[in-house]
Formats: sequence, structure tokens, C-alpha cells
Amino acid sequence: MGKVLLLLVVVALFFLVRAMLRAPAARRQGGESGREPERMVNCKRCGLYVPVSEAVEDHGDYYCSEQHRRLAR
Repeated sequence: MGKVLLLLVVVALFFLVRAMLRAPAARRQGGESGREPERMVNCKRCGLYVPVSEAVEDHGDYYCSEQHRRLAR
């Protein structure tokens, strides 16, 4: 019984140390990029939300593509 308990403690410590070592690496790789989130606007034609940098603007209205801008006229 003592050997089984010791084995469980060793396995638990192994996973604990492994998780602690992986956490900082994960934060560095995929963590915050330091950029501000971009504002999303919805297409006046179909309602799809797109980043404002990718949207097509026409007289204050936003569209997801040039085709939807033309169709809205």
C-alpha cells in the first residue's frame, strides 16, 4: 500500500512540475500580442461583421466587400 501511495505522489509531482514549466512558454508564444483589439463593423447588405480595416466604406456605411457596396446602391 505504501509503494502505491508513493507512486501516486511521484506521478502527481511530475505532472505538477510539467504544468508549471509549460505555462510560461505558452504565455510567451500565444499570449497577448500587445495590440489593441480592432473595432468590428457589420455589412449594411448582409450583416456580416468584419474588422474596420477590411471593410469597404461608402458615405459612412460599411460593407464586407466591394460587390455588396455596389449592390446596395
